[in-house]
Amino acid sequence: MSSFTDFNSSNGGVGTDSGRVRITGTIGGTDGFKQTTCKEVTTTESLLTPGLQTSATFQSQIYKNTPFKNWDATKNQIMFINMEDDFDNRMKVAQTVYRLDNREFMPVNIGQTEEMTFHACDVSLLKDAKTLVSKSWKCTTPDEIVRYVLESCIGASNPDIQNCSPARDYIAEMIHPFQVIQQQANLALDGDDPSFIHYMTYGNENNGWEAKHHFRSLKSLASQGSKYTYYHSEVGYRENMGYNDKGSRRAAIHFTFPCDYDLLSDLLNGLDENGNNINAGSFLNPSDATGSFLGGTMSGCIQNGNHKQSLTNKGTAQQQNGCETDVEKHLLRRQARMGLLEKDKVALRLIAPWNPLLHAGDVITLEWKDKDAGGTQLYGSGDYLIASMTHRVQMGGYSTTTFDCVSTTVGRGIV
Repeated sequence: MSSFTDFNSSNGGVGTDSGRVRITGTIGGTDGFKQTTCKEVTTTESLLTPGLQTSATFQSQIYKNTPFKNWDATKNQIMFINMEDDFDNRMKVAQTVYRLDNREFMPVNIGQTEEMTFHACDVSLLKDAKTLVSKSWKCTTPDEIVRYVLESCIGASNPDIQNCSPARDYIAEMIHPFQVIQQQANLALDGDDPSFIHYMTYGNENNGWEAKHHFRSLKSLASQGSKYTYYHSEVGYRENMGYNDKGSRRAAIHFTFPCDYDLLSDLLNGLDENGNNINAGSFLNPSDATGSFLGGTMSGCIQNGNHKQSLTNKGTAQQQNGCETDVEKHLLRRQARMGLLEKDKVALRLIAPWNPLLHAGDVITLEWKDKDAGGTQLYGSGDYLIASMTHRVQMGGYSTTTFDCVSTTVGRGIV
């Protein structure tokens, strides 16, 4: 297993490389490979993606190729990447290589280098792709089903699963484990809140750098306290400190507000201008041939955003020796809640120096003060929930983290 490195030495202090990130690691299947350098590493977490994927771009010497470099040997092998700086910030990734692409000859100097990108993912994503679930549950809560699937089918250890309700009858009919979890997310309730999501985060030192699966509601995530505060500062040095100095690590390099509000999108997803649910639904119980309509009237110009239809067993569950499906409690609001996480609803996009301490699902604070009005907080300051984030570590050690955030009001169903 050949090792690679991109090392930047420093003595610390103002104007040095003390904040730059060093990259070291190995790729399985590359025994004896020489002159292979890591150019860039990109890692991403997202509340909308139940998997972790890492891409790493390498440059490698083409000629004087002893031993012969057979890149096919890296397929399904483990790629270990260690990233750390002089401030005791570190991140370790151990994922399975599933794709090698964009391999091209680089016309540099006399053309002795090729560049390529390895894509690796958490092993649970591969297990999901080659596993099907065929099982039934009687009067079981969504969190119990999710725990069984993650631990028994995927082999995930110590997943972060929030208790939820209600207990229902459920049958998984030869579908993938992550599909089972998604179906449970569509049905799970945090009190009366239908905003459960399944996502993953990279590990930390406390859990041995093992990636973690999460099954949580937006309500619970948005109710967390802020974990980190970033502030706005003028371009250039702040108090004689530059990008690479520890004291400036909380300064935002750049931030924008892609979407403060979008009333039309809210209405189409079933939320009115006050954040109230305006969806309607028709529910039919085939057991006793009864039906119900929730969310408005059934004639004329109906003031509703969307119309949902579903079967129900409300009132007859005991006769059928089962539990109520409770579709009336979640179906009308689920679309509107998930719509708040769409890419075009990003409220804050913030670029900061590399910060491996934060994860998708954490809450951060932006402080943006009026420099001419006694430090008054400007519009846009406040708490935000990290919906997705990307670490980008480049050759030479320059590294950033980009956060795409939504307002913590999503926990209450408001953009």
